[in-house]
This record gives sequence, C-alpha cells and structure tokens, in this order.
Amino acid sequence: MKVLRVALLLVAGLVCVGPVLADGPALPEATVTRIQSLEGTLDRHPARVIEQARRALGELSSSRQDQWVQALYWQLMARAFAAQGKAEQAAEYFNRARNNDVAPIALRRNWLREAARWTLAAGDTARGRALFERWAGQSTPSAQDLWTLVELAVQARDWSGASHWLSRATQAGIAMTSERSALAQAIYQHSGDAGNAQRLVQRDIDRTPDDPMVWKRGVALYQQMNQPGRAAALWEAGWRRGVLSGAEALETRIRLHLAGGTPARAAEYLQQALKEGILPSDEAHLRQLADAWTAARARHQALTAWQSLSEHTRAPVDWSQMGELAYQWGQWDLVVTAMTRARAAGLEHVGRSWLLQAVAESTAGRHQQALAALDKAVSAGNGEIRQQALAWRKALTPSKSGAGSA
Repeated sequence: MKVLRVALLLVAGLVCVGPVLADGPALPEATVTRIQSLEGTLDRHPARVIEQARRALGELSSSRQDQWVQALYWQLMARAFAAQGKAEQAAEYFNRARNNDVAPIALRRNWLREAARWTLAAGDTARGRALFERWAGQSTPSAQDLWTLVELAVQARDWSGASHWLSRATQAGIAMTSERSALAQAIYQHSGDAGNAQRLVQRDIDRTPDDPMVWKRGVALYQQMNQPGRAAALWEAGWRRGVLSGAEALETRIRLHLAGGTPARAAEYLQQALKEGILPSDEAHLRQLADAWTAARARHQALTAWQSLSEHTRAPVDWSQMGELAYQWGQWDLVVTAMTRARAAGLEHVGRSWLLQAVAESTAGRHQQALAALDKAVSAGNGEIRQQALAWRKALTPSKSGAGSA
C-alpha cells in the first residue's frame, strides 16, 4: 500500500482567498489588496509570503474582523509551507486556520481536509487519519477520498473501519482495479465477510478469466479463510480452462486436493504425472503418492505405493510403515514381506515387527512360522509388546487356550 503517496497526490483544490473574502466579515480594501497580493506571489516566493504574513499577524487586534484576517494569513502560510514541501508546518497552519470559528464553515471544512492530508504527508498517520475521518463525517467525500480512508484503516489493521469505508467507497463508485480488488478481498476476509469476498473473487474471474493471477489470488483467499475444498475446486476449474498449467501448477493442484479432502484425485493426478515423466519419481513425490493413496484408503494402490517408496529409499521406517498398513488391512503376506525387509534394512526396535509378523503368519495358517516369530517377539520386545507376544504364544500352544491382541 502507498497510502502516504496517495495522500500527497490528492492535495489539490486549495481554495484561493479571493472568492471567499465575501463570505466573512467585511474587510478594508487595503487589507484585501494586501492579502491578494501575497497570494499572487505565493508560487514564486513562498518564503517571502511566510515572512510578510507573520509580520502582518503581529499587527492584528482581537476584533472579529481581525480574527478573520488572521485565519486568511494562516492559510496563506500553510500553502506557502506546502509549496516548500514542509508538510509538518503546512499541517500546523491549516489546523490553526480551520480552528478559527470566524471563518465560514465551508472554508474551515476545506482547511480540515488539507490539515489531514499534510499531517499524513508529515508521517503522523494516526492523527492524519483521525482528521481525515472527521472531515469525511462533515462532507461528501469523493470515491477516491473514501478509498484513501480504506487504505489508512488497513494500514492501522482496523479491519472493521476498513470494511466501513470500503462499503462507502463501493457505493460511491470507486473503480475496482486488480490491486484494489485484492485489498478489498483481504478486508472482507479479515472482517469475516465471506460472502462479499467470494463475490469479488468470482467477479474478478468473470472479468479477466485468462489472467492466472486472478485465479491464484482467489485460491489464496479461500486458503486464508480456511476453506481448502473451495480452494481446490477453484484451482481445478482454472486448470481445466487451461489458465493454470505446467509442472508447478500441477504440483499445486495435487497439494490443494490433498488439503481439500480429495486425496484420491490428488493421487490419480500425481500417479499419472509420474508415469508420464512430468514430475520426477524422487523420494518426495513417491512419499506424497503413498500418503495420498493412504489418505484415500485405496488399499491396493497405497500398499503398492509404499512398496515403491520403500524400495527407493531402503529405509527401515518406510518398510515398517508399509507393514503396519498391511496389518491394518489384513494383507498378511505383505506384513511378513515388509517387516522382514524392515529388519534387514536396520530397524532398531524389532519387537513389534516380530509380533505383527507372528499374527500375520498365524492368521494365514502358518502355525510353526507364527511360533518362531513369537519367540523372537518375546526375546526382542519389552513391556506391552512382550506381554502381548506371551499371550499369543499361550494361545497357539495346544495345551492352552486364550487370545491376545496386537
């Protein structure tokens, strides 16, 4: 946001002295001539205007007429300081002028506006914003003025205030550029106005359907609003239209489906990309595929993916994870294969692997192999694992009966 730059650019329309002299108390012709003469030299000699105005102020009395003259000199000095780029002094003298209750209301309102803008230009955004909002409450601000108030509220992280001024700016017909639309979406998001945020997303897409940044901004908004399903659906729509494409966009598509609760679709896209060589069959992608099929509870595909990953990494933890899943899903032969490979790869704590293998062997009807595995589990296990192995050992002994669980 470039709030202060905008504020400076909008310092315009300063009211000249001449047309407003008649609105206040009548002044002597010599005073009017002197003030108008100073105004005529303001652009060329601002320092001289300040010096002569100060000298003239020292000659004034406390009469109502002189108070009116004082306000005029103050606003001349403010404009002279502004011409020199001295924002703080310009703000100070506009404030002096607008606090003079002899000056006409309309003129004081204009000076309040300029005091606000030059206070902003001086870097005092909190006071500048307060003055600007006071002016807006007394006047009919333009759409651009209202948008400046939107930006000031956002800068202060006042999302409620930003939403208020955004509503007024929209009603006033502010032109919604891409940058403004992005800011408006952020305001709606932070203020909890999901309906308007989504409306803006759709409007931007309808206006510029071939701009990938518009689609990405919409997806980011849904993510920030904790709506991963909508984010995935929007990215999918952009992909199908051909607006979002390429390997990077494909990876984002996959991640969004995983986060959005459609892991099977993510797995399908990833598996096809790996098959076609669009994405490399490295550890990260193989693990992502295994996780996706597991989340989708597609048993055959998940176990196949875990086996491919384990063969790629040769990591005992991956073989062990494959064995755990195979055990949960009743794939007994794969339990034996996976746990055997896990131990061969250097699995540190082998008690549970022997116990699960023993249960798998027993369930598959291989009694002797089950007993041998249970002996290993009793020997290698400790605590609960050892107790469960002993229970299974008793259950499989002909002279005893009972059962355990793993």
